[in-house]
Amino acid sequence: AASDVYKRQVLCWIFWGFAGQLSNYMGIVLKALGYNVYDRNNIPSGISGVGIVLAIATGFAVDIIGARIHVALSLTTIWIVGLAIIKAWDVPRGALIFGYMCLGAYTAVSPVIVGWCNELCKEDNQLRAATIGSLNLFSGLLGIPFSIELLNTDYAPKYTRAVTASLILAVMLFFYFFLVLAFDRYQGRKRDYIKATTSSDAKSAA
Repeated sequence: AASDVYKRQVLCWIFWGFAGQLSNYMGIVLKALGYNVYDRNNIPSGISGVGIVLAIATGFAVDIIGARIHVALSLTTIWIVGLAIIKAWDVPRGALIFGYMCLGAYTAVSPVIVGWCNELCKEDNQLRAATIGSLNLFSGLLGIPFSIELLNTDYAPKYTRAVTASLILAVMLFFYFFLVLAFDRYQGRKRDYIKATTSSDAKSAA
């Protein structure tokens, strides 16, 4: 049903939107660790760089493999590893920086979700427009309560509550992708049945 597609994709986006907010606060963490202004401005850009590289690479991977689930799970695993390292905190400095770089996977997950949404809604242009429009709306709104409640500078630099919440949501997203996959396969079987029925009716009419 159209409402099922809408609810599954929007909920997927909500998990993604909340869990990805942490990557915007690396500069504050670096300041607390004693990095100078130059490094605080430049090192966080590595997160965006990782995200761009992963987005391009996984885009090719989806085209080659023909399935989004493997890419979605791989990116979410990288993301979870990064959050787990940050959660541990008492790790070598290089490992902590690496953990933050892994958050770049958050950026690459976005086109996977939107592309999957586009695929699930391909028979209904109005549903596709409504769902993708809602995703764009939520992407701007989700960060506000999360930032106010969990990413307040009073909790810097560890942001323990925010990291814990992000890790839980990223893990939930990982497993939620299996539900989206099951629904995708159901939609596929439904399309095949309709196609076969239509073809059979056309032959009978002829």
